[in-house]
Amino acid sequence: FNKAAQKTFGYSAEEVMGKHVSILYADTDESSTVSQHTFHEGQYVREILNRRKNGEIFPCLLSASILYDAYGKQIGSMGISRDITEHKHAEEELRKAHEDLETRVQERTVELAHVNEALRVEITERVQAEEALLKAREELEIKVQERTMELVKTNEALLTEILERKRAEQVQASLYLISEAAQTAQHLDALFPAIRDIVGKLMPVENFYIAFYDAATEIISYPYYVENNIFVKRPPRKAGNGLAEYVLRTEQPLLLTPTIREEL
Repeated sequence: FNKAAQKTFGYSAEEVMGKHVSILYADTDESSTVSQHTFHEGQYVREILNRRKNGEIFPCLLSASILYDAYGKQIGSMGISRDITEHKHAEEELRKAHEDLETRVQERTVELAHVNEALRVEITERVQAEEALLKAREELEIKVQERTMELVKTNEALLTEILERKRAEQVQASLYLISEAAQTAQHLDALFPAIRDIVGKLMPVENFYIAFYDAATEIISYPYYVENNIFVKRPPRKAGNGLAEYVLRTEQPLLLTPTIREEL
């Protein structure tokens, strides 16, 4: 029972020590309800009516909760009551002000009704004119959107064509460079890195290899194999169901996406 409580209720700490908490309530039944709800639910937060030592009843916002010892055993409860008398007075003043405002609004509404009636004809005419204007604007918007879509599709097709042409030119140039490298290279050890450098201008080549397939022996060998930008030696192996075999069977280039990998 701290100093704030002593000031609020008018009791000293000695006067309430050992007394039942119901002496602080305007209604003893409400005291029992608060205790039961707190011990059952673990907490209680609600507006209640308290009573001061002089008998004056006043509203409070109560927040009650269970107290536990170090072992988690319930040893009692505690509550914090905040005097909300001024808050209630403010609410009442606000209610009265609201009622007064409602009365004024009703009076003003009647006045405005007469004004509105006078304006109704003018507004109707304006609305009709605005509707006609809106319809014309909507028709124009539709035409603009249709034309915009046509232009977007044309631009997309043109951009796709440009990209395809540029890609084809890059591929053609790379094929030319590979052909030139094949003619000028003194040996395969020089040709294979050159091919990787050329292909690297078209796509990532951190992992890159060149494979030879011997149809007679069904052996696949790897004269050039780079993994994570490091040259490694891979032994020949019997042809099976790998990606290299798939490309050899289909005789088509393969862009390996996660979806295609799952299908294979």
